[in-house]
Amino acid sequence: MIWEQYYDAGDPDQEGLLNHVVAVSGGYIASGNKNISSTNHNVLIIKINTGGALISGYPKLYGNSNLVNIGNNIGAGGYAFIEPILNAGTITGYIVGATAVSNAQAGFSADGALLIKLNPDGTLNTTDFTNGYKIYSNTAYGYSTGYHVICINNASNTTQAFAFAGNQISSSSEPDAFVIKTNLNGVELWHNIFSESSLGVNTYTDVNSGS
Repeated sequence: MIWEQYYDAGDPDQEGLLNHVVAVSGGYIASGNKNISSTNHNVLIIKINTGGALISGYPKLYGNSNLVNIGNNIGAGGYAFIEPILNAGTITGYIVGATAVSNAQAGFSADGALLIKLNPDGTLNTTDFTNGYKIYSNTAYGYSTGYHVICINNASNTTQAFAFAGNQISSSSEPDAFVIKTNLNGVELWHNIFSESSLGVNTYTDVNSGS
């Protein structure tokens, strides 16, 4: 082991989970979930140097305190994935994929896949995304839980679009997988939903039993 660090985001009594990390110039940036209370969860972002020490200005939390009308339970379940946005290989910001729990005030009545766009310093990018975030909810799309986002880069290592994956949960059927592609402003270019029937799959193989 080279080093080991723990990060409590300012309160060691609150549960936190980091589930994704990427290398950036001078260190690493990681994303996850912070339990502010039993009914309030925020996306957690930390940035550290190569020795594991926090970089000034981090950790950062994104939730009902700074995402306008978003409500509680952002990133509930711990899923939050961060990826760097590039311009000719230089980081110009970050995109974060997570989940937002239903909130009528924010205009969505069921859990929605959530994209948060950040500036290079981790502040919300409210120029490209209204209020710094976009929600793709099953009110309009059938989406509910967001899991993973990637940046689609061209040959010059410049980000051209985002691809966001997750699942659609229905009380009457098994969850379906979805992929949505957006432009840099979060506007949908296309989406696809993959059900068991569309994939031709209705069983699974248990690798332990062979059935």
